[in-house]
Amino acid sequence: MSVIAPIIAKYRGKMETAGLVRPMGQAQALSPALQQMRTSSMQARRALMERQQVNIQPSPLSSLFEITIPALEPTLIELGQERAEQIIGLLCDHSREMIQQHGVEGAKFHLEELFNVLPNFEAQLRKEGGIDQIVGAYYQLNFENCSQKYLQLTLGEAYWINDSSWPFVRLREFVTDSQLAFLSRAHDLVYLDLTSCTQVTDAGLAYLADLPNLKSLFLFGCSNITDTGLSYLAKLSNLEILSLGFCRKFTDEGLASLVKLSKLKDLNLEGCRQIIDQWLVQLARIASIETLNLAACHKITDAGLLNLKPLKDLRELFLTGSQETQFGIEELQRALSRLQIIKNH
Repeated sequence: MSVIAPIIAKYRGKMETAGLVRPMGQAQALSPALQQMRTSSMQARRALMERQQVNIQPSPLSSLFEITIPALEPTLIELGQERAEQIIGLLCDHSREMIQQHGVEGAKFHLEELFNVLPNFEAQLRKEGGIDQIVGAYYQLNFENCSQKYLQLTLGEAYWINDSSWPFVRLREFVTDSQLAFLSRAHDLVYLDLTSCTQVTDAGLAYLADLPNLKSLFLFGCSNITDTGLSYLAKLSNLEILSLGFCRKFTDEGLASLVKLSKLKDLNLEGCRQIIDQWLVQLARIASIETLNLAACHKITDAGLLNLKPLKDLRELFLTGSQETQFGIEELQRALSRLQIIKNH
């Protein structure tokens, strides 16, 4: 018997007394249909099949005592009896409170998720107050629709900490596609900066497609993004600002996907030297654009500029390093009288 076995038994006993977890070794009650059919083996077999279909799922606390705590036991033993009791006690108290507030079904997803992920946060559990931070992060995520603490917890060092800027998030350059999976739960996220995150690929962008409130996305220097990635971004119906500067692996097919972004106002394509005149026909279909950065897009000529005439709301156009002439600029400005063209050499 481990040194924390009495602590585990103590809290399991409390939860059994409260009716929140089935006593150890107790068989699950037979369904009423089975009790009525004991005399017939054939009927009993049918009833067993029925039992499998209507079987009541165990309390979320069952997984705490049968899966999570055994997985954490070596860590809890190492932390000592006082810390172990603190952690187990907090989890039980939190579970009881959630079930009281939301009912078993209302609390089930939150508690099962929490108990499932706890073994992944061993380092955090070792810190003083770590268990409070983990529980708090998942509570805010699941019941308050606030993902800030959750992202700080799950992304770790990849999260650029700045509490005052929420819901604006900047991630560090070494963030990976697998880490971006955590962002799929951040439905309250408004601003995301992935500048120079060169390990991010199309697979990572797929996780961003379900962020309904995202308005600004900076992918400047994310050099591994292709047309597939841009097709995922097309699902961000509230996106207003998109930076794809120096992303050089997409084509006009990818730009065509962006036509679906009906609220897009600011598009940065600086340094996308693969862009040619004909591709700007696709850009001109994004009627909401007000600011367009084509600086260092060296293949663009007067013909390309004239393809932008349908952008009636265009107010600013950056053209450093392209091949347009004064004729092309003046021709475009005649069509778009409120357009300001910025050429910084």
